[in-house]
Amino acid sequence: MSKLIDGILSIKSKNLRKSSMRVLYVDLLDGLDMLYHFDDDPTDIVRIHTNEPLFSPEECVAVKEMTNLLHSDELFSLSLERVK
Repeated sequence: MSKLIDGILSIKSKNLRKSSMRVLYVDLLDGLDMLYHFDDDPTDIVRIHTNEPLFSPEECVAVKEMTNLLHSDELFSLSLERVK
């Protein structure tokens, strides 16, 4: 299993409020250099230098589920803070 999927499963298992889960999720994506615009489909995201997909098919499923679960303006704000 990938570090991303392991991290997502860990976040889900903690029974936290969604606001806390959002922080952990964005931190996870940022720490793995996988932060992306949450309105984009993860299956369409590629690494610029290699043109390879950023996420594996399994990771796409996990990322879509997690992003749908946590989708909010706060999720976008948290990700923007990491990009600055």
